[in-house]
Amino acid sequence: MPDNGYTTKEVVARGKEIYREQIQELVEPQEKGKFIAIDILSGDYAVDGEHITAVRRLRKRRPDAEMYVGKVGYPSAYRFRSPFSFPND
Repeated sequence: MPDNGYTTKEVVARGKEIYREQIQELVEPQEKGKFIAIDILSGDYAVDGEHITAVRRLRKRRPDAEMYVGKVGYPSAYRFRSPFSFPND
Protein backbone atom coordinates (compact mmCIF):
# COMPACT_ATOMS: atom_id res chain seq x y z
CA MET A 1 0.00 0.00 0.00
CA PRO A 2 1.40 3.40 -0.89
CA ASP A 3 2.37 5.77 1.89
CA ASN A 4 1.79 9.36 0.84
CA GLY A 5 2.46 10.77 4.31
CA TYR A 6 -1.17 11.33 5.32
CA THR A 7 -2.37 10.47 8.80
CA THR A 8 -5.53 8.40 9.20
CA LYS A 9 -7.28 11.51 10.51
CA GLU A 10 -6.28 13.48 7.40
CA VAL A 11 -7.45 10.71 5.04
CA VAL A 12 -10.83 10.53 6.78
CA ALA A 13 -11.30 14.31 6.82
CA ARG A 14 -10.34 14.69 3.15
CA GLY A 15 -12.43 11.67 2.10
CA LYS A 16 -15.52 13.03 3.82
CA GLU A 17 -14.93 16.48 2.35
CA ILE A 18 -14.61 15.10 -1.21
CA TYR A 19 -17.73 12.97 -0.68
CA ARG A 20 -19.81 15.94 0.53
CA GLU A 21 -18.57 18.44 -2.04
CA GLN A 22 -18.15 16.34 -5.20
CA ILE A 23 -19.77 12.92 -4.98
CA GLN A 24 -22.78 12.87 -2.65
CA GLU A 25 -25.28 14.33 -5.09
CA LEU A 26 -24.13 11.86 -7.78
CA VAL A 27 -24.68 8.70 -5.70
CA GLU A 28 -27.48 9.41 -3.23
CA PRO A 29 -30.12 8.07 -2.89
CA GLN A 30 -29.75 5.41 -5.62
CA GLU A 31 -26.60 3.84 -4.11
CA LYS A 32 -27.57 4.20 -0.42
CA GLY A 33 -26.09 1.47 1.75
CA LYS A 34 -23.33 0.54 -0.70
CA PHE A 35 -19.63 1.03 0.03
CA ILE A 36 -17.68 3.84 -1.59
CA ALA A 37 -13.91 3.95 -1.96
CA ILE A 38 -12.52 7.43 -2.66
CA ASP A 39 -8.99 8.32 -3.73
CA ILE A 40 -8.29 11.51 -1.79
CA LEU A 41 -5.52 12.45 -4.22
CA SER A 42 -7.59 12.42 -7.42
CA GLY A 43 -11.23 12.44 -6.26
CA ASP A 44 -11.86 9.25 -8.27
CA TYR A 45 -14.19 6.75 -6.61
CA ALA A 46 -15.83 3.34 -6.91
CA VAL A 47 -19.14 2.15 -5.45
CA ASP A 48 -20.13 -1.47 -4.78
CA GLY A 49 -22.25 -3.54 -2.42
CA GLU A 50 -19.08 -5.22 -1.14
CA HIS A 51 -16.36 -3.25 0.62
CA ILE A 52 -13.47 -5.21 -0.92
CA THR A 53 -14.91 -5.00 -4.44
CA ALA A 54 -15.17 -1.20 -4.27
CA VAL A 55 -11.55 -1.03 -3.05
CA ARG A 56 -10.30 -3.42 -5.75
CA ARG A 57 -12.12 -1.57 -8.53
CA LEU A 58 -10.62 1.75 -7.49
CA ARG A 59 -7.15 0.23 -6.91
CA LYS A 60 -7.26 -1.19 -10.46
CA ARG A 61 -7.71 2.32 -11.89
CA ARG A 62 -5.58 4.10 -9.29
CA PRO A 63 -2.80 1.79 -8.02
CA ASP A 64 -1.30 4.57 -5.88
CA ALA A 65 -4.60 5.73 -4.41
CA GLU A 66 -4.72 7.06 -0.86
CA MET A 67 -8.10 5.59 0.00
CA TYR A 68 -10.99 6.55 2.21
CA VAL A 69 -13.82 4.00 2.45
CA GLY A 70 -17.29 4.91 3.60
CA LYS A 71 -20.89 3.88 3.14
CA VAL A 72 -23.22 5.90 0.92
CA GLY A 73 -25.84 7.70 3.00
CA TYR A 74 -24.26 6.86 6.38
CA PRO A 75 -21.75 8.65 8.62
CA SER A 76 -19.42 5.63 8.68
CA ALA A 77 -18.91 2.33 6.89
CA TYR A 78 -19.20 0.19 10.02
CA ARG A 79 -20.76 0.39 13.45
CA PHE A 80 -18.85 -1.08 16.35
CA ARG A 81 -20.46 -2.28 19.53
CA SER A 82 -18.93 -2.79 22.91
CA PRO A 83 -17.98 -6.41 23.60
CA PHE A 84 -20.02 -6.03 26.79
CA SER A 85 -23.24 -4.98 25.10
CA PHE A 86 -26.16 -7.32 24.73
CA PRO A 87 -28.68 -7.62 21.87
CA ASN A 88 -31.33 -5.55 23.69
CA ASP A 89 -28.95 -2.75 24.71
